[in-house]
Amino acid sequence: QEFMTDGRVKIGPRNKADAILTGEIQSYVLSPLAFDPKDNVTEYRLNMSILITLRDIKKKKTLFQKNVDTYKEYRVSESIASSEAGKQEALRKASKDFALELLDLLTASF
Repeated sequence: QEFMTDGRVKIGPRNKADAILTGEIQSYVLSPLAFDPKDNVTEYRLNMSILITLRDIKKKKTLFQKNVDTYKEYRVSESIASSEAGKQEALRKASKDFALELLDLLTASF
């Protein structure tokens, strides 16, 4: 979505592409950050590390490969639904940050 909104990088079918961008999730970790007096977790940090590779199809050459890390924190409550909604929102925000960083990497390289 961020690529389409920005418009500087054209996304198209694989058979017409000059280069292929791939991403591989290297790690996805939830770490407790804060606890209440009863040692229940009240806040988590979601960390993701994604290996990005951009390959020139015609030259069969890797243009760049880089690990991109992103994280977001979210609060939890006694409500499972509310805690899961917080986790999903943190994941959405971390994914958006990742996409923006990736777009910057791609456009700065060319």
